[in-house]
Amino acid sequence: MLSRSVFSLEKNLPIAALSQQVPRLVITWRSSIEVVLENALIGTYEITDLHSIGIPGVEVAGREFHLRDLHEMIGIERNMTCFMFRHNSKAETDYGHMVTGVLFNKVDMGELANSNSAYNDLAILRIDCRDPALTVQQRKTLKYKGVAIKDLFKISYATFNHQPLRHPTGKKIVPNIVLVEADFSKLDAQKLLVNYLVMKHNGGTALIDYEKEDLVGTMLGMRNNTINSRILETFGFTVKSASENVNIQLASLNAKAARNALTKEELEAKASYEFVKQVAALGAVCAEFERAKLGDRSLTLDSDAAKRILANAIGFNPSVILHGKKQVFWDLQSYLHIVMRHIDAYQIGNFKGKTVLPYELTDLKDLIKKVLDSIREELALHFATNSGEFVRSGRMAVLFNGDYFILRIDPNGRLSQFYSP
Repeated sequence: MLSRSVFSLEKNLPIAALSQQVPRLVITWRSSIEVVLENALIGTYEITDLHSIGIPGVEVAGREFHLRDLHEMIGIERNMTCFMFRHNSKAETDYGHMVTGVLFNKVDMGELANSNSAYNDLAILRIDCRDPALTVQQRKTLKYKGVAIKDLFKISYATFNHQPLRHPTGKKIVPNIVLVEADFSKLDAQKLLVNYLVMKHNGGTALIDYEKEDLVGTMLGMRNNTINSRILETFGFTVKSASENVNIQLASLNAKAARNALTKEELEAKASYEFVKQVAALGAVCAEFERAKLGDRSLTLDSDAAKRILANAIGFNPSVILHGKKQVFWDLQSYLHIVMRHIDAYQIGNFKGKTVLPYELTDLKDLIKKVLDSIREELALHFATNSGEFVRSGRMAVLFNGDYFILRIDPNGRLSQFYSP
């Protein structure tokens, strides 16, 4: 038999008094219900303690659910929840009797208290569901458009919550990152790169411009500056344009350097191309400094923050941050835009008033990868059916590790914005 208690929290009763009424409930649900016990719920619910069957969770049924109550029960700690819908309701017709996910409503308690708030959609329940039995479009609709909260009959969830790990600095650690030590010293990195990029191209993935440059340049370096003209044409180059492309020439010389095959003249040419890239990085940094200046007062590269920014820009290389048929990548402009505005140690000028990402710079790339991976299906659906940019903001902001993220991706797959409001 399940331990069952039926009550309405309509008054701000002390926890001790409620503990006497439902002692097992408070013990097994305390991590999630403590706030609920201190702040009375709006509705009346029948709560079943599942501890007696070995499950550290609860089941909550109600004639009428309220969004504020759901926020108190399952929204604050992002509990994975089974949402059961009423028989013959529209939600049941569209999604079946039950879906499993987390409450996605971006709830601000101040806004909930204000009935005139622009975010006054308290009758809508949004659920972030990953059930593969639903189509991508169904999951997207359930997440962003939601269902009528009146269609909700019952919820059940385990009272478990994993608090974010943090660095000694207090910044969050990106979860679920596994570092594996491996010895790649015997691998031919250039041959591996060429085979990988050719495989992606043959598999139907449109290579990013920098990947095309890396591929052509590395092939030239491995083949003593010879390449089939059809390969150049396939990736949008001619003999003339390839010979004038700094990135292709540098990739070619780097491939030769890896094989200890550089002549003295080529070594000098490599240094010249590297200098050209450094000047380009300096130009990109100066462009951001111009945007960050306060009034008519220009910013200089004299500060420690400016020197760190320039050093990072010079060492930066573009990379793919979400793989797939439609790749998402960031380049130097993406990197500088995000870092100089939203990493506190690198904010300068009028950028100092912008919101700060609660992560270290060294974790930024992993963070972006994780956030994008959490909406991988939405991205694939968007770029398969739309030619415009991909945006997630406002009520559609991406929730990850307890924070919301706003992002913008250009039609070509370039990440142009990423921040936490």
